[in-house]
Amino acid sequence: MFPAYSRVPLPTDSLPFIRRHGECVSPARGAEAAALPLTTITAWETLFERMGLTADSTGTLLVVGGAGGVGSMVVQLARGLTGVTVVATASRPESREWALTLGAHRVVDHRRLRAEVSDVNRVFSPFSEGNVETYAETARLVDAGVLRTTMTRKLTPTTPENLRAAHEAVEGSAMIGKIVVATE
Repeated sequence: MFPAYSRVPLPTDSLPFIRRHGECVSPARGAEAAALPLTTITAWETLFERMGLTADSTGTLLVVGGAGGVGSMVVQLARGLTGVTVVATASRPESREWALTLGAHRVVDHRRLRAEVSDVNRVFSPFSEGNVETYAETARLVDAGVLRTTMTRKLTPTTPENLRAAHEAVEGSAMIGKIVVATE
């Protein structure tokens, strides 16, 4: 999200500023700033690089999972930086409210898409065609031995003790790869 020459100071008990060329870009607090990079990068690349949306783009974008981490950012970026109508999916009242608060023009229940949505010409979903193609290519590269999993530790079953152990490992300074907490 930020070029190498950017700096992100996170002083204790103060309002950190994400700076680029000495210009304040965001007054996000530490924890708030920590929630931004991966979701923003994923949303940005999907909307503007893969889908090719611009400030002049129109039409309707359906955001599947509009209250999720990436979906929340897609709603905001699409609403704030393009001319598309943003329709988010959410089923629970609090999810619906969240998507609307972030800027969705409309929220529909994902279980009733056919009944509620007919004017969509773009779809953002973790399972959209471009993402499915990426997953398929990743699987091909794994099968060919070009890529390998980054899982270095698997904890089973999913218990409070294993969740605690995973957090302790991640919080330590010797973490390598990824820890997966699995049901089996």
